[in-house]
Parts: sequence; C-alpha cells; structure tokens
Amino acid sequence: MHIARTYARSSFFITTTILAAAAIAVAGRGPGGISSPRPSKQPLLQADDLVSAYPGLGVLRDARDGRINRLYGRPFSTGDSPQASAAAFVDQWSTVLGANAGELELAGPSPAGNAIQSVMYDSATDSYKFTAVHYRQVRDGLPVWGSRLTLLVRNEPSFPLVLAGSDLRNINTFSGERRLLQTNATLALAVARNEMGSDATISNPTTVIFAGDEFAPVKPRVAMEFVAVVGGQWNPDTYDKRKFVIDSANGGVLHEENMILHFGEQSGDVQGLATEDSGAEQCHSEVTTGMPYAEVLSGSNSTYADADGSYTIALDGNTLTSYVRGLYFDVANQSGSDSVVSINVGGPSSGLLLHNENNNNENYRAEVNAYIHANMVRDFVLEYNPTYPVISNQYDWPVNVNHTSTCNAYYDYSSINFYRSGGGCSNTAFSVVVHHEYGHHLVDCAGSGQGAYGEGMGDVMGVLLTSDPELARGFFQNDCNNGIRTADNTCQYSASGCSSCGSEIHACGQLISGIVWDIRQALMATEPTQYNDVISNISINSMLLHNGTGINAAIAIDYLTLDDDDGSIDNGTPHWSEITSGFNVHGIDTPELALLSITLPDGLPDFVSPDGGTTVAVRVEGLSGQHAAGSGKAWVSTGGSYVSYDMAAVNSSDYLATIPASECGTTVDMYFSAETTSGMTVTYPGGAPGNHFSVLSAAGDSEVTFDDNFQTDMGWSVSGAATGSSDGRWQRGTPAGGGDRGDPASDADGSGMCYLTGNADGNTDVDATSTILTSPTMDASGTKVLAYWRWYDNTYGASPYADTFVVEISDDNGSSWTNLETVGPSGGEVAGGWYYKEWSLSDIGGFEPNASFRIRFTASDLGEGSVIEAAVDGIQLFEISCEDSCAADVTGDGMVDVSDLLAVIAAWGATSGPEDVNGDGTIDVSDLLAIIGVWGNCP
Repeated sequence: MHIARTYARSSFFITTTILAAAAIAVAGRGPGGISSPRPSKQPLLQADDLVSAYPGLGVLRDARDGRINRLYGRPFSTGDSPQASAAAFVDQWSTVLGANAGELELAGPSPAGNAIQSVMYDSATDSYKFTAVHYRQVRDGLPVWGSRLTLLVRNEPSFPLVLAGSDLRNINTFSGERRLLQTNATLALAVARNEMGSDATISNPTTVIFAGDEFAPVKPRVAMEFVAVVGGQWNPDTYDKRKFVIDSANGGVLHEENMILHFGEQSGDVQGLATEDSGAEQCHSEVTTGMPYAEVLSGSNSTYADADGSYTIALDGNTLTSYVRGLYFDVANQSGSDSVVSINVGGPSSGLLLHNENNNNENYRAEVNAYIHANMVRDFVLEYNPTYPVISNQYDWPVNVNHTSTCNAYYDYSSINFYRSGGGCSNTAFSVVVHHEYGHHLVDCAGSGQGAYGEGMGDVMGVLLTSDPELARGFFQNDCNNGIRTADNTCQYSASGCSSCGSEIHACGQLISGIVWDIRQALMATEPTQYNDVISNISINSMLLHNGTGINAAIAIDYLTLDDDDGSIDNGTPHWSEITSGFNVHGIDTPELALLSITLPDGLPDFVSPDGGTTVAVRVEGLSGQHAAGSGKAWVSTGGSYVSYDMAAVNSSDYLATIPASECGTTVDMYFSAETTSGMTVTYPGGAPGNHFSVLSAAGDSEVTFDDNFQTDMGWSVSGAATGSSDGRWQRGTPAGGGDRGDPASDADGSGMCYLTGNADGNTDVDATSTILTSPTMDASGTKVLAYWRWYDNTYGASPYADTFVVEISDDNGSSWTNLETVGPSGGEVAGGWYYKEWSLSDIGGFEPNASFRIRFTASDLGEGSVIEAAVDGIQLFEISCEDSCAADVTGDGMVDVSDLLAVIAAWGATSGPEDVNGDGTIDVSDLLAIIGVWGNCP
C-alpha cells in the first residue's frame, strides 16, 4: 500500500473542485498517505507547507517547467499595510517560489513603473480595491533578467494578500566570476553589428543574471542587456530596433527581442482596428470632434485645451495657432510638413481652430485621427486606473503618421507609427489600429512581455473602445464589412500550439480578444448598464498582473481575483459565471466553485493509537453551498472496507473524529465528509475514497534505523547503462545541470548531494537504455517504514511522456524484486520536482520485511527521442513501536474510568505528560473524548 505523504514541488495545476481537493493536491500528508516524521534534514519551505498553513490555497504551475505561476483563491498573508502584508509573505514563504527573501527587492515591473501600484479604481468612492506590490530577484547586486513577483493585496483591514503572480528564475547554481561583472560595451557593439549590420548603434549595456526566459530556463550566468538600433523612424523600411541579452563571457546571444511590434506583416497579412464608427476613412464620414488637451499658441503664450477641446488663453497678438499636438501626444507627419491651423481672433472663426476643415487630404486626416484616438485610449485606461504606470505622467509622446510604406503600423517602445494608403490598404492611422498599437505600450508599461499576449491585448483595447468584434473594418480598401481579425471567434487554447487559430502571435492573440468579447457578451445580460465598465476595469488592470508573453490559465485566475469581493474566489465572485464561461468556451480551465471547505485545523496526528481513541479535529464551512449542521462523518478503513462514523459536533462548524482501534504497524485509511443543505456530499480529500489519508497505527514515536543523504558512499551500485559511458548513468554528486533540461538544480534534503542521472550540464540524460541504482543490504526487520525523495522528468525531447521510472524492493538480497511504484509515462509527477514518499513495508503484498532488504531505482529511455532525467535522495528506514500500551489509562491502574478523566482535568492546558492522551501537544477536551472513546477497553 502506498503511504503517501507526498511533497510536490512542481508539475501540476491545482483546480479547486472543492476547497478540500485543492488543499490535498499538494498537502504535506497527501491522498492515500500516512503521517510520520520528516527527514532529519529539512528542505526549504515548499508549496505543500504553504497550503497546509492556508488550506484551500490554489497553486497554478507552468506546464512547461513546473514553476509556480500563481498562488490564489484565499488570503495567505496579512499586515498593517499592503507593503507589510507582502513583506510578511516574502519573509516567510519566498522559498515556495524558488527565491530567498534576501534576494527579492521592491522594484517596478517596468523601468518607469512603481513598485507599489494601486489597482482597480472605484470612481464612486475615489479609492482603489487592491494594491500591487512588485519585487524582482537580485543576486550579488545584479538583477535577474525577466524576474518578477507581483503580490496583490486587498485594501481593507488587515490587508489580506490574495494573489501572487510569479515569474522568478532558478538561480541556485549561479556563481558569477568577478571579472565578468563589468559591462563590456565593445563586446556588446560587436555582437550588435554582427547580428544587424555595421551601422548598428547600442544603448549602454547593463549587467544582469540570465537564467533563461519564460519558455526555456538555462543555467544562470552573468550577461549584458542592451538595445541595438539601425536607422530611424523616418524610414520604416530600414528601421530595426532589437533588445539583446548576451553572455558576458563570450558574447553568445542568449535572448533577442524585436522592439518594433508591427500591426501586421509586409506581405499584406496586416492588422487593424476600426477608426471612427469602427471603419477606415473610406467607410465613414468625418464628424467634428473635440481635440483633447490640444496645444494652442498666441504669440509667446501657450495653453492646453481640456478633455473636450475647450481652451482659454491670454492673447499675445491677434493670431491663434494649433498644430496636431497637445499635452500628451505629438503627432508628426512623415510624408511632408506637419499640418497647422491659424485664425485671426475676432474673425469668422470666433476662436474655432478647426483641423482638417476641408477633409480632402489623407495626410492631414491621418494626423487628426491618430491624435484623437491616442488620447481616447489613454483617457479610457486612466478612467479605470488613474495611476496606471508611466502613461499617467507621460507627456509629448511621439505619434508618427503617413510613413511612406503601406499596409502596416508598429510600436517600437518609444512611439507608435502608422502607414499611408496604398497596396490595397487604407491609411492605417485610424481608431482601432491606434488603439492596438497603444495597447502594446500599455502592456510594456505594466511590465509584461509582448508576444501573443501583447497582440491580443492590443486587439482587446479596440474591442472595448469600439464595441465591435471586427478588428479594423476597411483596413483593406473597398471592404468596409470585414476586418482582418475578429474577437467574435472560437479559438481554442493549446498548451503546445498557443491556439487553434494559429501559433503566430497575431493569430494566437485572438484567443484573449475572443475571451474578453465573450465575457462582455455574457455581462450584457446580467449587467445591462455596466457590462462594458466591468470587463474594461478587469481587463485593463489585469495587465498589471501579467508576466511573460503567453496566454494561459493564469489570466483567468487574475480576472477572477480582480472581480472578487471577499478575498476568496472559491465561493465565487460577483461575475464568476460570466468570466468562467468566457475562458471555458475558449478551452482555458478555471477553478471550480467549492461547495464546502473541509479542513483539519490541527492537521493529522503523526500516529493513531492501536487501542483506538485518537481524535482528529475537522472544520466544515460553507462556501458556494450551505453546510448542513451535524452531517460530518469520518470514514475509516483498518484493513477492509470503509466504515462511517458520525463525528462529534463541537459547534456549528467544528467536529471531532475518533479513530477506532487498529492493528499496530498497519496503515489506517480515512477521509471525511459533510453535506450541504441541498443534500450534496463533499469529501475531504476530493475524489475519496480513491484519494484518502493514511496514518500509521503505532504505540509511540519512530526511530530512524537507516539514513543515507549520499554525503558518503554507503555501498550503492550502478548497473544497466552502456559500459564506459557516463551519459545518463546514475552518479552521486552535487547537481550540476542547472535544471535546464528536466534535471534538478539542487538536492532534496538540503545536504547538498544526491544520486542523479548524468550529473553534468547539457545533453547528459539517459539515452536508449536503462540505468539502475541498487542499495546496499539493509535491515528492515520488524515494523519498518521506507522513505525517500525522488525526481523524474520525461517531458523534454521529441517523444515526451513515453517512458517510466520504476522503484522496486527485495526481501532476498536482490534475487527477486517486488514493484513498489511505477512513475509515468504520464501523470502529475513526471515533469520534475522533488517528491517525498513513505511506504509501510508490512503492507506490501507478498513482501516480508527482513534483514535482507534492498531497494533499486530504474530510469529508462526506451522510446524515440526522449529526454529522461531522474534523481534520488534521503533514503531512510523508520522503525515504529508496537509495545502494548493504553494511553487512556492515565493513572496506570489498569482501568479507564473516572480517575483518568479527573487526572486530565487537573492537568488542563498543559502541553505534555501522560494526560495528553492523543499526543497532540495540548491537554484539552479532545483528551477527555479519547478516554471516553475506549472506556473500560484497556487490558
């Protein structure tokens, strides 16, 4: 029988089918497992510890490398301020996310962003619902490239932390040499010119630690980051702008990023969003529209209009002048001189400065359209978050129109740019295209990567502003009915290919625009007057939480968290059904509503007494369902079928479960249930009885009889792999692979060493064979428990999920073997991560624990093109006590009676002594109940 107290450090996404199921998926004492002492050398705090401390907390892991992406669902830190709440989490729990607290510093997610950012503005109360606290990783004074931790705190008493968005890097093996810690501009320039041509110029390089991007972690190293440019905005056909990260040691390019984000491709597969009335210039008439914040000149005096275009200025002469520029944007015409309007005060215009009055010039019309819609999207964003990073205080931002090329538009991180008509395309300086390109700027200011997410959120801005799912009607001349993309789509999420609509970033971006459109449509029925406000507020503020460039389930969690009104998304949010339906219809799973919360406030006992009477505290609380008082049951198996026992109600939500007598040395399986008032039964853990708790029946504490942390050679042997080749063979040592191809970056038990396959950086996995690690002979006589940590990854390569990792035991010194467990080929524990396992050897069918015990681990690559990595650490044998005892006989007189009750009452509140009948460290009512439960049963 599997005694699973399983510690999972990576590789799965927990959805809270019920709150209990979420808790158990990563809990320290997992489904089907027993509780016993942890290994003598404790690992750093991990997700199971956090979930045990905050039952029901959801954990979302990246499907590619198992790193935690989101912690969500219920509050998991508090403080006197948002910063204090965030700091408390970082100080205690940062290792859950793979970083030490001392290596996290407050820093805005973008160069001009704020480390402390208000989120979700409420104009009715002039206040914010949340505060986001941003951190980045730093080691030896160097920032870790691409790292980000965002902690979202509710602005209410105790400032509960309700969401952690993490994109931290594994830098455990970093050991940068001092000689590499200086930037080398000469090397950087040489790389730029080799990649982009001899005319390339570069920004000043900055020194960083590079441990890979969001898709491909690598061994950390010292690197330089810089921007390289060829040409300029005046000639978009030759303009090239890229961000590089290069290895400081050899100039190798580690990361390259295009910083000119085009609306579409030069081939004509372009992107666009509708201008006025959701159409390009030939599709609709122009109407008089105020020029918000426009600059007005009178001699040496100047002023800016208000949001409606109204102004007042002190005259300096009789002439008023206006260019297409204002407080926040400066529009430049790339096909001639900038347009200008001048009037004489007191003349027929009576102070009216009317741009594009004749409406017969494409270039002039493009200037006006670009200016109006750039201001429109900026004001739209600030309506829902007045302190949105960067843009709330950004002035004179460049908008370039009428580039001589055609059928395109782009963002280059310092301006937005639009093309003239021609080649079958309209002038691209119209509304939705402007909204899209400025959307790229919003994504950058929020600190996220671009990619498919940036393209999608650019489209989202057009959808929200125009209420039209067709993106850029009339982008192609003579076609005012269709756009080049649509948010009214059925694109389905794909973890490997991004979207059923395509993996190219513009095609994939339709995934998020489709989700937003469908949420908007659902909200129209439930929020007929506020639907656009609801989805706009969430969508805009969600950009402040996103990390990386992908579109995945993390976005759904962000949307639900922002919508939530009580700090817990497990019991729903005000617009739960609309948001979840929008994500679900596009193939992205969202956490399910929990009917009831079932938790063990004191945890499970380390052992249950063979004599019976051990109690377990159980708490049941209503979430989306209402708890039927008194319905709590404990389901217990002591070797046969499950028997249900009514739990003793302490109050309306708390119960005590009393565990019956059992045979010492066996495992006692148990789970707990309660009902809702509507008659629905909820179990803890979810999926019971298939998932259940298992606790060892024992009379006392355990004793470690064998302990090998692999610091010394205790006689393990390696066989099976090709003779003379070290690739993939089991090796004892400190992990050297950096964790970049499915291998562990560190050992499990904290000693520093372990056994692992092919202990070297690079391509050293198991190849086309099996490698077997066999233990020395150990004495497993008596009632023994076997414990070990294991790591297995078969997710890399051309044929992932094809091979297995086998653990076997022998009771005849290796002459024959009994299968203990087979990991893989698929499932939740095949994508790396250290997992802690315990097994009661007396429960293994056909196996006799004796002095001829051995264990072996076999990692195989028997499929095509697989990358197989495995590791083992912390092998231990525990011996448990089965001496006859009767803990309930407190007075030792051979009887369980009133004298024992009086002894407990006399010692009430103490933390130790024979009066602590159930061994939970507190002498209280549970000890009285334990005595009553075995009244007169002791020998």
